[in-house]
Amino acid sequence: MPTDGITHGGYKLVYSDKIPSWLSAITDAEHAKQPIELQFRRGEEYKSFSIPYYGGLRIPSLERVDGTPDRLDEILAPSKRAMPAM
Repeated sequence: MPTDGITHGGYKLVYSDKIPSWLSAITDAEHAKQPIELQFRRGEEYKSFSIPYYGGLRIPSLERVDGTPDRLDEILAPSKRAMPAM
């Protein structure tokens, strides 16, 4: 993976080994009760957005709804097709 990020569809995903600034923005917003400020750049155009979220970090988990098929196990199951010849 390139160390300068991944570009797709006119947007660039940039990452580093440091604690991401968005992570500290979420925890700062929780304590200071100030909106999270995001700035996006596409070419020479900049857009800013303010997100009034003060709930801190949340860790999602999946729970299957009773009476629905277990689709995740089906997706994660090993393939039943033979491997193609090399």
